[in-house]
Amino acid sequence: MQTLCENTGFFVCTLGRKDPKDQGVTRFSLTDRQQKFVVAYAALNGNAEQAYAVSYGPDLSPAQIAAGARRCLNSAAIRAALAHEVQQETEADKKKMIQPVTKENIVAALARLAFYDARDVLEWSEDGLRVKASSSLDDDTAFAIEEVVETPRGLRVKLADKRAALVELGRALGLFRETPSRDPAQAMSRAEIEAELDSLRAHQKKT
Repeated sequence: MQTLCENTGFFVCTLGRKDPKDQGVTRFSLTDRQQKFVVAYAALNGNAEQAYAVSYGPDLSPAQIAAGARRCLNSAAIRAALAHEVQQETEADKKKMIQPVTKENIVAALARLAFYDARDVLEWSEDGLRVKASSSLDDDTAFAIEEVVETPRGLRVKLADKRAALVELGRALGLFRETPSRDPAQAMSRAEIEAELDSLRAHQKKT
């Protein structure tokens, strides 16, 4: 989510970040402005001066903003809170890391493709079709999106083929038994086929 800080012109992209009070930032005994600095610093990829301007106001001179940013970074409490933020981001990144290729992970990935709900991506009614914002999608739903293309008429979203994923999932779980092909050595010769057909015709005439 992007919010425009009043009178600064800076956009702070929080990416769904919760209120600092909900993330334990307040346990570092920070003031409200210091809490805002910590969140803004993380959202602005470590730009301390912009984070200070967002948190403390745009009326300060560039020199005051630079000095204030240095003071914030020298604060033990703020450094501890920033370390906490980095740890939170690192843990979130680890969850998104590519998993090793194992049978279990392949089955899990196929299940995500097979059982997604299109209503989690699209909304449709008599008024038309609407694609939901990417920020509202959970990881499983986003995983099922194969392609997003912007066209003059709007966004075109291609979703995973659920039927194909179900078939592959069934095969991976051994639910489908392949019909064994006939051994070529045991294949019927043309003469045997014709003899079998003659026998069937003779039987039909009798009946």
